[in-house]
Amino acid sequence: MTAQTQAANILDTFHALSRMRYVAAAVLYKLLDSGNEEFGVVSLAGRHKRSFAAFKRVLTSPFGSVSRVTVGLSARRGRVRASGSGPVGDFMELEAFQGSVLRYRALFTLDRFDHYSIALPAVLGTRGLSVRVFQYGGGPSRAAQSSI
Repeated sequence: MTAQTQAANILDTFHALSRMRYVAAAVLYKLLDSGNEEFGVVSLAGRHKRSFAAFKRVLTSPFGSVSRVTVGLSARRGRVRASGSGPVGDFMELEAFQGSVLRYRALFTLDRFDHYSIALPAVLGTRGLSVRVFQYGGGPSRAAQSSI
């Protein structure tokens, strides 16, 4: 995981949790790196990492916005590939429509850099598709959409 991804994950996680009425508290796993683990917000040498600034920002402004879900479509070799990014955490859902008919649905998780790339079934073709992607728990109201 990159320093930028770690910082974004801290922001997204705490901002999302701050909106959940049933969550009373949240704990950051580690403040200080140790041995082979670099999960902390402070390095072994005592240097504040990029994630330290993100954690400080969350403590001073816990109700910030969560990263948006993105989706882009490309056609190659008779298949459409959906790729993009989203906030850390929840399962993601992809829905592919032809017209108003739901033709394909997939649940997935993001990679360690908060990205995804999914090849849609070839039977859907490469034209006339509309795809939306959203966090499963958040529902389609915050979906990213694209058409090809």
